[in-house]
Amino acid sequence: MIRPLLALAALGALAVGAYGTLVEPYRLRVRRVRIPLSSFRRPDAVVRILHITDLHMRSGDWRRVRMLRQLAGLKPDLILLTGDLIQGGHNPEAELATVLEALAPIHASHGVFAVLGNHDHVRRHRIKSWLGQPLRFHDTGGLVRTLAAHGIHVLTNAHVNLTVHGQPLTLIGVDDPFYWLDDIRRATAGAPRDTTRLLLAHTPDIIRTLEDQRFDLILCGHTHGGQIRLAEHIVWHTNTRIELPRNAGLMELGDHLVYCSAGVGVSVLPMRLNCPPEVGWIELVAAEHSSSENPHVR
Repeated sequence: MIRPLLALAALGALAVGAYGTLVEPYRLRVRRVRIPLSSFRRPDAVVRILHITDLHMRSGDWRRVRMLRQLAGLKPDLILLTGDLIQGGHNPEAELATVLEALAPIHASHGVFAVLGNHDHVRRHRIKSWLGQPLRFHDTGGLVRTLAAHGIHVLTNAHVNLTVHGQPLTLIGVDDPFYWLDDIRRATAGAPRDTTRLLLAHTPDIIRTLEDQRFDLILCGHTHGGQIRLAEHIVWHTNTRIELPRNAGLMELGDHLVYCSAGVGVSVLPMRLNCPPEVGWIELVAAEHSSSENPHVR
């Protein structure tokens, strides 16, 4: 009796492992959220954002390239990338080329902006890193220049002022908070205070350094939604220093409204379970013209 049960358990484990490795990591979904903001000056304006994070792209990962190209039919005003574009293996240039291949068909009418994450800053060997090999940081200057040459503007502790459909926006981006490379004072120096202000950061840990800064919305990733999720609070890992009310999604952290995406790729373990890859389709609207006082996610 025991042997058949063990055999069934082994087959079940193999089936779950195969699904989590070969199927779910490529079942991309678009999570839609509509957020009313009191700072909007134009009551009729709708700013549409495609939020993409944690690609963790490896060289030649053509299944993930094809998956992302499904987004080509979307027409966002802005594409915002919040880090870990590459996995950070021995050939980051080839990984970045694969990222650009995936993003090439996806266009935004008012530009593409990005910040870097922890994997964008290091080179690691997959096996040796498991055995404790120290991480090696590399110069991200070439990565930033290559992204800029392809129309992706990296905000490294910097900001940019935009007007989208008559609505003034300030995009503020910080370098990776996981490795303490963020500098919010430098990023906001000279930034207007009377616009709608969006902060891009790789990890929600950024809220520990914001002091009295005002942001209408913070966009981040890094948690992977837990990546392997047995239940809402039973997950493999979120890799954050702060406690989160949720592993991903729209949440309030202190005085800040945060949208933390579960992201696209995988890290360490090459699988997702009960936590499919996602991108965010975020619509920003004026608060008084929203159908609900609260943000609506679907």
